[in-house]
Parts: sequence; C-alpha cells; structure tokens
Amino acid sequence: MCFASGTTSQPKAIMVSTTAIFNCADTYGEVWHLSPDDRAIICLPMAWLYGVASTSLAVLLRGGTVIVVRRARPDFIAPAIERYWATFEASVTAAFAKLVQHVEDSAPGTHAFESLRLCILGSEPRNEAVFDCWTALTGVSVLDAYCASECLPLVAYDPSTGTVPRPGSAGMLVPRSCLRLLGPEGVEVAPVEVGERIRAAPA
Repeated sequence: MCFASGTTSQPKAIMVSTTAIFNCADTYGEVWHLSPDDRAIICLPMAWLYGVASTSLAVLLRGGTVIVVRRARPDFIAPAIERYWATFEASVTAAFAKLVQHVEDSAPGTHAFESLRLCILGSEPRNEAVFDCWTALTGVSVLDAYCASECLPLVAYDPSTGTVPRPGSAGMLVPRSCLRLLGPEGVEVAPVEVGERIRAAPA
C-alpha cells in the first residue's frame, strides 16, 4: 500500500500488488538497460513508488548498486556522485536545478559528473532551461518517465534509442503495457484526436 495526494493534497491509499511492483522494477530495468555496472544515486523518498520501485528496485533487480542519499541537497548528492562514480541519477526538476547551481557556483565553466550515463526525471514538470544547463555540464540529457502510482510503469525513454527528449513527450509506451485514448463519451478516439490516457491490460 502506498499513498498519493495528486491534486487533492489529501493522501489517498493505493493498493498495488507485488506482481505490479515487480513488473515495474523489471520493466524499467529493461527499458533503461540497467546492469551490474550501474551505481545509482537515489535521493527520492522511499514512500514514493518512484523512489522504491521505479528506481531502487529496478537497479537492484539488475544487480546494480543503490547509493541512498538522505536529503535531496546538492552538497549531499554531488559528493556521492563523485565518490561512487555514479552512472545513474534519478530525481525531480528542483534537485537537478540545485545541482546545476551548485556546480556553476563552485566551478563555473567546468564539466561535471562525467561518470553519469543516465538521468531520469519523474514527478515534476520539465524546466528546459535547467536541463539545457545540465546537459552542457554533464553531456547527458535528462529523460522522462511518466506513470501514476495507480498504474505503473507506462511511458519512458529508452536511452539507447532516444538520448534527446522530444518536446512535449515523455517517451514511448513500455513493454507489457498498452494505452487507449478515450474521448468524453468513453469511446476510443481516432489518431491525432485529443483523448484521456487510460491504461488497459495487455492483449
């Protein structure tokens, strides 16, 4: 059981099966090509499925190493990336923004975090100005993952095929998931028409 507030600000209990949790971790490990060589910096709350399933369990299931940073502060995260030669950073926009400022303040004009190969954003809207600065500093784009606690995983980027995010896109549908786009009447809409994203069981 996890809790999410969404737009209501009041936590709501969500029942998620162990099969769903395993599939989430297994799928992200597959899509992101995680391996025993990966060392992930996780500065996300473990009460979030983003922190515990989408990232930590995904790395561990593929034999990688998880380095848990207890605060999403640049003076905690930056030394951990450098000390452990981290390859994977998963966070939210605000944390990436703080890391950019931290590096620019301490060593302007330099490259940083050269060990990173994968940076993932979830749970917050993008800030393209921040992510342009991040890419200039590290040489790695920040890629999106999109889902909800009630239905995960759903959409993500495969870094082997999409290293530069497309504006307005969170990536492609992940394996073992499918989507239907429904209009106001609950009828599936035609291509290019606007609808509401609904997760359906795999065929």
